[in-house]
Parts: sequence; structure tokens; C-alpha cells
Amino acid sequence: MMWDLAGPGQPTPIQAVAPHAGALTLVEQESAEGITVFGIRDDGSVFRAFQVTKHDGGWWPDGYRECSG
Repeated sequence: MMWDLAGPGQPTPIQAVAPHAGALTLVEQESAEGITVFGIRDDGSVFRAFQVTKHDGGWWPDGYRECSG
């Protein structure tokens, strides 16, 4: 799912995702493709993977994908 959210951006990738993650534990990972913030369930499995991008106004969530298992 892709998003088009109003501002402002946030100071960190995790802060950008937090309002949309509910009670999930958030962990960020940097790769060649950019920053992904993973929403982790209590059992340690990944529920959602949020894509985030840094812009002049801060970090913004671009969207997410659901993860099975």
C-alpha cells in the first residue's frame, strides 16, 4: 500500500512510522534500496515492512507491505 501523507516529516524513520504502527515494536534496517522500518509482533515475527524516505522536511513513510508468518 502506498501513502500520500500530509506533513510535517519526522526526525527519524521510526518516528515517521510510529503513528501508523499501532502497538508493533519498530526496528529500522538500512540497505542498498533505502530504509525499511519493520513492525514486529510480540512473537518476534514481522507483521509489516514500512518504506520511508528522507526529504528536506524530515522522514516520511511512503507505504508498507504486509508480511505473512
